Amino acid sequence: MHRTTAEATVHSPETRPAAAPLSVPRPVSVARGDGIGPEITDAALRVLDAARAPFDYRFVTLDARSGIGTGAWDSVRETGVLLKAPLDRRRAGVDAGLALRTHLGLFATVRPARACAPVVSTRHPALDVVVISESEEGLRSAVEHRQSHEVGQCVTFVSRPACERIVRYAFEYTRGRRRRRLTCMTHDTGLPLTDGLFREVFEEVAAGYPDVQTEHVEVERGLAQLCTNPERFDVIVTGNAHGDLLAGVAAELTGSPHLAAQAAIGEAYSLFEPAHGSAAALAGTDRANPSGLILASVKMLAHLGHGETAEQIHDAWLCTMEDGIHTPDVHRARFSRARVGTRDFAGAVIERLGEVPRRLVRTSYPRLPTLIPAPARRRSATRVLTGVDVYVRHVGDVETLARALQATRVTELVIESIANRGIRVWPDGHPMTLCADQWRCRFLPARDGLTVAGESVIALLTHLRGLGLDFVKTENLYRFDGEPGFTPGA
Repeated sequence: MHRTTAEATVHSPETRPAAAPLSVPRPVSVARGDGIGPEITDAALRVLDAARAPFDYRFVTLDARSGIGTGAWDSVRETGVLLKAPLDRRRAGVDAGLALRTHLGLFATVRPARACAPVVSTRHPALDVVVISESEEGLRSAVEHRQSHEVGQCVTFVSRPACERIVRYAFEYTRGRRRRRLTCMTHDTGLPLTDGLFREVFEEVAAGYPDVQTEHVEVERGLAQLCTNPERFDVIVTGNAHGDLLAGVAAELTGSPHLAAQAAIGEAYSLFEPAHGSAAALAGTDRANPSGLILASVKMLAHLGHGETAEQIHDAWLCTMEDGIHTPDVHRARFSRARVGTRDFAGAVIERLGEVPRRLVRTSYPRLPTLIPAPARRRSATRVLTGVDVYVRHVGDVETLARALQATRVTELVIESIANRGIRVWPDGHPMTLCADQWRCRFLPARDGLTVAGESVIALLTHLRGLGLDFVKTENLYRFDGEPGFTPGA
């Protein structure tokens, strides 16, 4: 059975917007986006206007052609909230969604997925899961480089303060909506220093929420279980890359990804949008399903304190789905009565304003407890430089490279291993390993206990340059309280 829980989000007292009287329209920034964006935006705004939502729309330029205009930044900073249609990220010169999240501090992406059984075809009628993912770090903050002809790299960042903030938010969300369990999903076995940190923080924060059931699931196993038995999950918290995959699968399992909406929440700003893309092939055909943006506007209403209007629109949308008024993406002869386009679907929702669903369970949007972001804890640790990884471009075999590096004796650092694409190839490499033209050369002290000085790294690089080796990157290797702050490599 579906729970009558709200997906509205909360702020600290200083930033939480108060509900405006109906007679005083609240300014809201609106971006029409690309592809089907303008059509579904018109549909969603028609529904909002029919429900007398107290908004003053401030339309901004935000699309693949123009990116984020100066006026868009100014508008969003002034209004504090953006209702955004999807953008065509493939044509955009910049990922506008990423830019908005990182620059506005939208640290939490909340993506609920709930089946509309029995009125929409789905193999999982009891599906009701919320995926909460961190929005600013991990692959969201990915820094990419091409440093040789054959190799590209991506560097991701995961910090303890950001992990604490998103994990605590997820616990508050789970508790505030009376959900039954919070599942943390990471790949900490393969990524012990990044995903491992996320899991460590989750387990630390969990101690302060004894009323919330918790578990940790490796993300590859969790994704498989979400596909086959999604009912076992309630709320999931994870990093952004895993969250994108999990939320996409969950939305598809509802019957159509166009039924899903999402919110990006920060301490001062918020963004609401459908969970699907711009679907350029459907643009101008009046076939797009506007449900995702309609439900995003519902969540925006609730977020801004207009719970009654949010419930009225959500009820009307549920009634429309119950009556079999479906767009082509969810239309099935067994479940549907009429196949309608974008405009007529919005019209059907408007006609049902004031009605309540008979078969689907209503969703309520009560005023929820305030979330106070926890201050980040600062931990001191003894940090000691213990070596350096030097990445060099070398066209040739590893043995030739190793002989040159073994002859290096200008500092206390000596070559310990060579890896290619993250795979150890010297010593004791395997001849079948595919090698590109960039090599990671790890230098460690000749004897345990020797102290490495920063000047030694500089001297080493100077010597390698003298040998004619083209080094393209270095990474200092540190120990924290005696524990290595780097992985040994395969």
